[in-house]
Amino acid sequence: MSYCPNTPEDIREMLAAIGKGSIEELFEPIHHTLRAKSFNLPAGISEQELLVKMQELAACDRHLINFIGGGYYDHHIPAVVDHLSGRAEFYTAYTPYQPECSQGTLQALFEYQTAICRLTGMEVSNASLYDGGTALAEAAMMALRITGRNRVVIDASVNPFARQIVATYMKNLGVEMVEIPTSSGSADRSALTEALTRDVAAVMVQNPNFFGSIEDLTAISQAAHAKGALLVTSVYPISLGLIKSPGEMGADIVVGDGQSWAIPSPLAVPPSVSLPPRKNISATCLAASSARPSTRKAAAASFLHCRPGSSTSRGTRPPPTSAATRASVPCVALFFSPASARRGWRNWPISTGTRLNTPRKDWAPSGG
Repeated sequence: MSYCPNTPEDIREMLAAIGKGSIEELFEPIHHTLRAKSFNLPAGISEQELLVKMQELAACDRHLINFIGGGYYDHHIPAVVDHLSGRAEFYTAYTPYQPECSQGTLQALFEYQTAICRLTGMEVSNASLYDGGTALAEAAMMALRITGRNRVVIDASVNPFARQIVATYMKNLGVEMVEIPTSSGSADRSALTEALTRDVAAVMVQNPNFFGSIEDLTAISQAAHAKGALLVTSVYPISLGLIKSPGEMGADIVVGDGQSWAIPSPLAVPPSVSLPPRKNISATCLAASSARPSTRKAAAASFLHCRPGSSTSRGTRPPPTSAATRASVPCVALFFSPASARRGWRNWPISTGTRLNTPRKDWAPSGG
């Protein structure tokens, strides 16, 4: 069987349609110095022979421990991970647009969001964003929308790649971004406090930070709230099993890469992400019914559901990305009965379809 789907007759018809007499004529615009001189490839080999050859090439690699991953590191991945991820309970349609056909995906997202909330100490989690850098930028835009302000303060110990992404977003939105230099590898608390003015929407920090320092951010959270700003914390998720959670320290929005959760170091694709906030998050949120053993999509705002004028990103994505928040969000709680769900929709200060710079009238930061 030929791997070329086009027959010689198909090729002649296509060339005639674009006014070319041959394949050579089609490629004429490409300079001769950039064109392949020959395609002198070896004869084809069997699958078994190819596997042996690839193993020989792989054996030439030196296996070193990476200490400069910039947030991406090799982790031991238990064998049970692949087994569980392939079980029918979780292995269904990629995107749950039809919940009745996607119970596996919904169940996986539900378990994922629950774990994110428990790890971060936040109350709501989405499922999810793309990578930690864009999640941090989304968190900044969320803070801008909630507070109606136009300035963000970011600590220089935040991952430099994430800071570059945030700077790009803020520049194109006309938002001022103030970067505070570090002090001995940690956040300079006095400088952060001095930078807090009444036009600051968010203070953005990382814990553990890019240099590996672990800090208690409670004082920074209190200072931010005293000025009406939000505290955005970027985390290394696997560390949350050992250190004080962002929720305990008063964080309003939490983001982070999920690569440490049994995900191989990526070569060309982003890993997972978390973005848990305290207020006003538009995302895919799931709910479980105590009456029937099923999982439902309580609220969703994906790229198919957003009005073009209201969206600031492509919306949501299945795991392994996530976001946790303490926000009032367009969804109900993660665990409820059908009756409490109906009550929840009426009682929560829900805001949907809000434009980027439209402040929430009912917003009051915790402690402020």
